[in-house]
Amino acid sequence: MRADLLALTPDSVASLSNWGLVKRALKEIEAGQGPSIAEEDDGTVVGTFPDGAVARLIPGKTLRDTRCSCPATGVCRHRVATALAYPSFAAADPSAAADDSSGPSDTSEVARGPAFVAWSPGALSDEALETLGRRTLDEAKAARRRGVVIVVRRARAEEPTPSAELPSCTVRFLVPNELAYARCDCRLAQGCAHVALAAWAFREADTRDPNAVELTIELRDASAATQEHGPLDDAVELARHLVIEGVAQSREALGQRFARVRDALGKRGQVWPEDALDELELALRRYRSRSARYRAEDVLALCAELEARRRASRSEGAALPATHVLGTSEKHETALDHLRLVGLGGRVEVDGDSRAVEVYLADPDTGAVLVCTKEWTFEPPKPNDPPIPDAASLGRRKVAGATFAQLANGQVVSRAVKRRANRAITFGNATGSTSVVPQTGDWDRLPAPLRAPSVEALLRQRADRAPRFLRPRVLADDLHVLPIAEVLDARWEPAEQAVIAVLADPEGGVLTLVAPHRSVAPHADEALSAALAGRHGKVRFVAGEVRVRGGDVVIAPTALACDRVIAPAFAPAPTEEPTRLPIGALPDRTGSVDASLQGARAVLAEGVQVGLRDLGASARQRLRELEKLLGSHGLVGVGARLGRAAAAVETARTESSDAAWDAAAAAWIDAAIRLALATE
Repeated sequence: MRADLLALTPDSVASLSNWGLVKRALKEIEAGQGPSIAEEDDGTVVGTFPDGAVARLIPGKTLRDTRCSCPATGVCRHRVATALAYPSFAAADPSAAADDSSGPSDTSEVARGPAFVAWSPGALSDEALETLGRRTLDEAKAARRRGVVIVVRRARAEEPTPSAELPSCTVRFLVPNELAYARCDCRLAQGCAHVALAAWAFREADTRDPNAVELTIELRDASAATQEHGPLDDAVELARHLVIEGVAQSREALGQRFARVRDALGKRGQVWPEDALDELELALRRYRSRSARYRAEDVLALCAELEARRRASRSEGAALPATHVLGTSEKHETALDHLRLVGLGGRVEVDGDSRAVEVYLADPDTGAVLVCTKEWTFEPPKPNDPPIPDAASLGRRKVAGATFAQLANGQVVSRAVKRRANRAITFGNATGSTSVVPQTGDWDRLPAPLRAPSVEALLRQRADRAPRFLRPRVLADDLHVLPIAEVLDARWEPAEQAVIAVLADPEGGVLTLVAPHRSVAPHADEALSAALAGRHGKVRFVAGEVRVRGGDVVIAPTALACDRVIAPAFAPAPTEEPTRLPIGALPDRTGSVDASLQGARAVLAEGVQVGLRDLGASARQRLRELEKLLGSHGLVGVGARLGRAAAAVETARTESSDAAWDAAAAAWIDAAIRLALATE
């Protein structure tokens, strides 16, 4: 009996080939046009087809490495159909019944797959890993010496495939105890150094906590680095300088200092602080150019993030290893192999005469959300010129042989994708390397944490996450997919100029959909209203950016799955009478605690904007008042830090020394860190 073939599910076979071949093979088997199966003494499974093709699945080899008589150069439909038909053959074989009586006997059971088996890739022996080859193991050992952070996710009934998420790729172990079926989404696809690293990470996880479903592991052989002054300290000093002097007083000459620190961070491989510093400098440029995308709160958050990452990277016994916090094991760019992606909508950002398209694409194997971006800068239109293109027009522009709207609504298969550390992707230009076809919105297959089965499960997932300023700096970090059982209410809110709806999940949980009107996407409101009103069938899923406000889960939708997938941002002008939602407002459930936290954030952001040297007495007084108010709500720690920040500024104004101002900036940033933790 071939235990490896019995363990393969249709999802696993699709990972080794593609869903088109799997669906075709299942239809042929159901129609009685599948292969006749025979098993030879050495375990080779032979599938003979009506067209004369013969596929031979050899033990110890995957579908790609075994043989078929057809002329296909890659994994062909014959090998796929033979693998899918084998469980039914095994179940019908009387000699196999005593060994395995649970094998599926028809295509419905094939689609369900084998019974769940709990196992850990950490059980793979050193001898098994040696089959990867000496050069591959040497590469893996070198990576381990440098240090690499890996998130291991164990097999469980709802997700039976254990996986390991490395900085640049994800390894999935499709068949228990079979190293040949370890599938990586790097360019090599299998037999790479990432597979060995993933197995070692599972070993470490099995030793540390054998019951945890998900665990972050740092593989490192080298001794801990010393904590001498380094570029991260320089980055924090730069952030403190900005807090003291203020964004309003910042000068372009700071660019040279930013460049020196960024270059030093890059040489140390500290990808996340380098990226945060890039974003901080971008925020300063936006302020100087009077960009509508500038927010002082963003500058405050970035200054706090640099300090938080420095602290966490130097804390003894911290839950998150330094390599995870600093991103030192990340690659700036990674080429991916045979990527299958599902569109989850998108949005268009406006900055003066610039337009930036973002399309969100989910990897159904790993749950990662990748972002395809493109930006254009247009000349200001003259009186008789056409206007700058809106979102619908930009959605019709092409990338990888398809439009952005087709990417947002469809499913993509590509062999020419490069992924950056922040999960931004670019498509290659090779002919035929990328194909885009429509999708039906069957998002049930998307794994956690991208897809949450309910609002309650989503809140649990978010509670278990590390703070935002210590997580990897990936795009679309808060984008999730939630199943929808019912639209309880949908209205047009004239005060906020937004479509607002109350949605119920299958377990009775409630979330609020909020989609403000944006002039760059003039038809999004109509498309969203029509979907919520049921004009395209029942709303089955909603995808979008999630946040928690006033105890409620609020989602800004990027796509809805009804009887079709709808990406409101790229919606064209309606061809029929637009749907009009009732006018009304939903109750504001923002509590006094949330209002106090928002007030504290506004004061801290004001300090960063004007600079602590020029901060008025009224702002310091508001911090004193907020200290008492938050203390009365039980947030004593947050309030105390606000009070210390106000006191430190007053001390600095009295002493007027560089050390005192540095201490004031440190206290101000400390308050911002504590406030961010309370808000999350």
